[in-house]
Amino acid sequence: MAAGHVAKRVLEKVGIDVFAYVKEAASVACPAVDHEKALSYNKAYKRMRCDLDPFYQEIYVKGRITREMRFLEKSYVFAEIEKEIPEIRQKAPKMTKEEVREKYGVHDVMNCPDIDAADEMVTACKRIHKTGDSSGGVVEVVATGVPVGLGEPMFYKLDAELGRMLGIGAVKCVEVGSGYAAKDMVGSVSNDTLRAEGGKVYFNSNNAGGITGGLTTGQPIVARLVVKPTPTIDKPQSTIDKYTLENKMLAAITRRDPTIVARVWPVPRP
Repeated sequence: MAAGHVAKRVLEKVGIDVFAYVKEAASVACPAVDHEKALSYNKAYKRMRCDLDPFYQEIYVKGRITREMRFLEKSYVFAEIEKEIPEIRQKAPKMTKEEVREKYGVHDVMNCPDIDAADEMVTACKRIHKTGDSSGGVVEVVATGVPVGLGEPMFYKLDAELGRMLGIGAVKCVEVGSGYAAKDMVGSVSNDTLRAEGGKVYFNSNNAGGITGGLTTGQPIVARLVVKPTPTIDKPQSTIDKYTLENKMLAAITRRDPTIVARVWPVPRP
């Protein structure tokens, strides 16, 4: 992620923006949102998280860690900060969800560019969590400003490279463009037809997700990641004793996340 963050900054210099957000959680889906609006929301959401994160404020805003410091210097500072964790937590800025929405225009918990849908997602996740269970969801990844012709038409197709996101923990599926919906389409609907306008060529749709024949088309690249439910749940499940191979029942008694999807979205952005 650290290397990806650097790559993201380099891409921004040439007009390419890569961002991700929660598209679906606990079977509640976010309606279609304009990519520019989603990008603007994404930036506002990250700004809110930084402003309200006491550790970000303490470490970076106050300058306790700087780019000029060497590794061992940073290690020393982090060791000192570790001792101060209780005090730093007490410094966390307090804002109600209404105040967050008024100031930043975002949801206070879920990075979903439709606030009403985000509310429903959180409610659904909490409802499932109260039963001791967990839920999954979908993260949508978008890249805008990508020029035509990036990729490779044979062995290293760009959409095949995007499949590497299966390496992200809890991700069980990667779809590009219309993805699984393509199975229910006919060719005349699936095809991204063309038109000429003002001496330029435009697509009438983007079912290909910005990639055709392994190469970028100049349209936004759109991919979605299916995130499985949190494996650790507070419900009895059958398992085995690894030493005796006896059948056993196990229920988690530790802290557990209601869903992972709300935490996965920062990972695929680079």
